[in-house]
Amino acid sequence: MQNFILQVHSKAEEFAARYKLKVYEAAFCRQNRGVVLQVYLDGNVSLDSCVEISKLLSNWLDSVDAPTSRYTLEVSSLGIDRPLKSEAEFAAHIGKICRLTVRTGGVDGRKRYKGRIVKVEGGEITLRVEEESRDFVISAVDIAKANLIG
Repeated sequence: MQNFILQVHSKAEEFAARYKLKVYEAAFCRQNRGVVLQVYLDGNVSLDSCVEISKLLSNWLDSVDAPTSRYTLEVSSLGIDRPLKSEAEFAAHIGKICRLTVRTGGVDGRKRYKGRIVKVEGGEITLRVEEESRDFVISAVDIAKANLIG
């Protein structure tokens, strides 16, 4: 299954490059409506580019052996609540507000934070939580999940 996802990612990158876009992630996900093959695009994504890349990928997928025959293809942008997975992504969004959850106790045992990204350095993310007029320094490796807030 992982090998197939790598092939999908590679082919989606090829198609996305035609629109000066990048593929952020490709993955199979189980949802209420069944199995979904999700492809998330990054860059200046438009509805038209999603439609065209979806058509190209769909045609390609029809010509290869997928590990499952019953799935829905979904091609979309990361949206305004885009995930943040690396220090580089946090750094690219300094000044923006994010919500994150840490794996362990965090600062003072706290697990959830919502604040403005003010600094990314040395494996640490600094968030300013305006409501508390306080900065929190969080280890990047301790972050379980993070998203921008539109």
